[in-house]
Amino acid sequence: MKHIGVLAILTMLLCTTATSCQAAPRVSVNQSSLPAGVHSGRGYYQRQEATLPEGTTIVRDVNYVGGIDSFQTLDLFVPPEAKSYKVPVVVWIHGGGWTMGGKKGILCLRLVPRGFAVVNMEYRLSQKATWPAQIYDCKAAIRWVRAHANQYHLDSNHIGVWGASAGGQLALLLGTTNGVKALEGDEGNTHYLSDVQAVCDWFGPTDFTHLAEQIPKADPHHQSPIDALDLVSKLLGGPLQTHREEAKQASPISYLNKNCARTLIIHGDSDNIVPVEQSREFYDAAKAIGADVTLHVVPHAGHGNPGFTPEIYEETLVFFDRLKSQSGSPYDKHHSAKHTDHAD
Repeated sequence: MKHIGVLAILTMLLCTTATSCQAAPRVSVNQSSLPAGVHSGRGYYQRQEATLPEGTTIVRDVNYVGGIDSFQTLDLFVPPEAKSYKVPVVVWIHGGGWTMGGKKGILCLRLVPRGFAVVNMEYRLSQKATWPAQIYDCKAAIRWVRAHANQYHLDSNHIGVWGASAGGQLALLLGTTNGVKALEGDEGNTHYLSDVQAVCDWFGPTDFTHLAEQIPKADPHHQSPIDALDLVSKLLGGPLQTHREEAKQASPISYLNKNCARTLIIHGDSDNIVPVEQSREFYDAAKAIGADVTLHVVPHAGHGNPGFTPEIYEETLVFFDRLKSQSGSPYDKHHSAKHTDHAD
């Protein structure tokens, strides 16, 4: 298959209508899309680029609730295989401490050449709206995908989500709250489900009620430039001490059940922003009830860097490949035949 890099994607993707990717330039890491406290140049984030297949359909700046708020928008990347059969979907949810970040990230785009449709979404940040606006937006984005599945040939029964840091918390919450109406909100395609089938969480918080006691142990010398508790307070609308109910509602562990979405958590054991104990606590609780959760603790890795190597990224992509096989996608057989024909 011919491939074209993704370079001045920002100029090519400014339209809001679907376009076919004819000369997609390379995309490098956008610093503003990295999780809070993570910087490019070391570990996984070093020199990351994405490549889109020729014929990729791109839909840009869609408001997923049908309104005008620019924070409630998404970009959709649909692989050319969708012209022949329905493809599974992975939604990327950015980090940034719920106060910054956006949908210009590329971490998810390498799934497009593997036969996935990818959604990069934005959500209302805490300075604009406090909790639970963020999970309302994420669920509305999933509902938009289902509402437009036939239009773009998306497999609405196989939707995964992937998030880092604050985005990891939101991704985990999506996976643990399938069918929880209290977190649906009332905007955008409310007659569709917001259920997801697979979740990858990179170093996101899982239990805000225990965070205050875990951070001093993870950062005894106060070396982190990020005040995680301050970011959580801004999210919840006030200090953890006086917003215990909001903290519990925003914690993925509060909704953990044996039928939650299949989940992969990757977390560095030297993370001094979101302590690795957050992920260990979630994993132990999941195993106790028989939930399908895998935890990979990365030795000597911090909040994404250093230690988040290309191998970690490949582990994540392989995790989502299982979603593709469960959907019955003929991608692998189709591409194997194409390579055979080319060799002949």
